[in-house]
Amino acid sequence: MIPRNSHRPNLFSTRMAAGLVPTLALAVMCLWNSPAAADFRLCNNTSSRVGIALGYKDAEGWTTEGWWNVSSRSCETLLRGTLVARYYYIYALDYDRGGEWSGQAFMCSRDKEFT
Repeated sequence: MIPRNSHRPNLFSTRMAAGLVPTLALAVMCLWNSPAAADFRLCNNTSSRVGIALGYKDAEGWTTEGWWNVSSRSCETLLRGTLVARYYYIYALDYDRGGEWSGQAFMCSRDKEFT
């Protein structure tokens, strides 16, 4: 009879424990999940001041908000809290050198502050 090596780990138990730990960690994260606070933050990496307007669709329909003045090489939180839309459309004007950042979507806005 060959003596059993008591110092040798049980390979099945080691593999099972290695797979069980990540699974338990994932389950704990899912069970104690809290709503994410997802502020909308925009950074201006240019050397100019820019004006920003936003457009998005909420529960009541299309909404436009603006104008935020973002200094050069700085970031600004435009919307605080839970975001209500899947997509946000951004329009920006370069106050110092002229020009704009826009896209294909068309939305109406005003030249002064609006919500």
